[in-house]
Amino acid sequence: MTTRRLLLAIGCLLGLAAPLRADECASNFYPPGGTAFADSVLAYDPFFAGGPAPSDPKYVNPSQALGAPNFMPDAGGSGGEFNGTGAVAVGRRGLLSVRFTDNLIVNGTGNDFALCEVGTPEPYFLSVRPANATVRTLLQNAGFCLTNLRNPNDAFCDLAVAPTGRTSVDLDSAFPGFAAGELRFDAVQIVDNTPFNGGDQIGADIDAVGATQAGGFIACGDGRVEGNETCDDSNTMAGDGCSATCRTELCWQCSGEPSSCMVANGLPCDDGEPCTANDSCQATVCVGGPPPDCDDANVCTTDSCTLGVGCVHANNSLPCDDDSSCSSGDSCSGGVCRGNAVEASGCSVRPGKLRIVNRDDDSGDSLVWIWATGDEDFSSTHPSSGPGHYELCVFDAGPMSTRRLRIAGRADKGGICNDQICWKPSGATGYRYKNFAAPFGVRQLFLKSGTPDKAKILAKGRGVALDLPGDLDLAGTVRVQLKDSGSGACWESTFPTAQVSDEKRYKAKQ
Repeated sequence: MTTRRLLLAIGCLLGLAAPLRADECASNFYPPGGTAFADSVLAYDPFFAGGPAPSDPKYVNPSQALGAPNFMPDAGGSGGEFNGTGAVAVGRRGLLSVRFTDNLIVNGTGNDFALCEVGTPEPYFLSVRPANATVRTLLQNAGFCLTNLRNPNDAFCDLAVAPTGRTSVDLDSAFPGFAAGELRFDAVQIVDNTPFNGGDQIGADIDAVGATQAGGFIACGDGRVEGNETCDDSNTMAGDGCSATCRTELCWQCSGEPSSCMVANGLPCDDGEPCTANDSCQATVCVGGPPPDCDDANVCTTDSCTLGVGCVHANNSLPCDDDSSCSSGDSCSGGVCRGNAVEASGCSVRPGKLRIVNRDDDSGDSLVWIWATGDEDFSSTHPSSGPGHYELCVFDAGPMSTRRLRIAGRADKGGICNDQICWKPSGATGYRYKNFAAPFGVRQLFLKSGTPDKAKILAKGRGVALDLPGDLDLAGTVRVQLKDSGSGACWESTFPTAQVSDEKRYKAKQ
């Protein structure tokens, strides 16, 4: 048969039987018991050609197209609406591909596979994917079949028709001249051809796809690699590289049909032990490599690897340094480095405002502090250069009036933030720091010089690095201090009472 003859044949219409009634759907699949039906989803894309997709989430589960027909019409019995079970809506010009793993579609006498579309009939295109041996058969006889014109990235044969409703398909019109049972296909692809644009179940509504011919069962040991098989060496013996269930054995490589297998010395493998890394095949055994690197970069955990479990990170109580001048005597507790609160003395105290939001997602945590009406000349502290950093500390009076450090953030002097200079002049007397990555909790810091009583500080913190306590609940008098580690200067606001104070929010003004 010539290539031209095959290509012309595939372009012809398929022989389509009359649409199946709902109660006939199951009886038109062969054999009974469910083994004839599609087993897994290869692809589902309701936006394949731009959508729209079904608007109701109950109708976008592609697994509803697997197995035996199970569609249930609405309570009124019209069959035009769903009750949420039994079918998937493909979407306008959407795509659905399903695969057969325990049986295949074969060309026989009469119809070869059937597709159950339910609800209001809507048109769609069909394609089938040749199994490995059939690919070679087509190449040897007439060149490969037409590429799926609706999805050219997939190796499907486009059947060039747009049936509607429940349809039985005879492959002889697309593949004439082949002996019955000679061709085998392991997947079916549906591309919707719905002309209209909306609806809860827009697009063809697929309930089931199944083979209707005998002889399509996948048999391990027949020399053909099909379905879930990864090899088939024409026998069902284990130990020769291809297992009794036609799966490539550990530390072997198999190829071809019938499969030829060879030992894969040096091939990467997995010995199943989480406390070995870079395992490799030696003869037919997977040999474990060196232990993995379990270091989590946290000085407050002792890292090790437990056989059969993997990396374990146990909290310790070792001395540590939280790199904050807001605390001293730091030690590990609960996997975190914590210290005793250290409040600066001699700070410039002014009224202010404080707002803190503690979100369930720590990336959304935020803090805003305003210090106003002071007499300061920040130019002497050189925020755009010089040694040290600015440290923002929030203290409260915890149980038994013990001062507690609750929040600490930092803004370094000088440097580059997000590929830009961190500190820039702002107006005639101000400096502004911006680092939207906020690696130390402080995202923005604005310092404005001014006398008399014209100076201002605005600090904004955000994100995980703020390290807000899980239960915010600031107690007693809350004190906010900004410390300059280079000059020793500090600025402070205190808040004896709060407008809002709970585990998620704090708001105060003084």
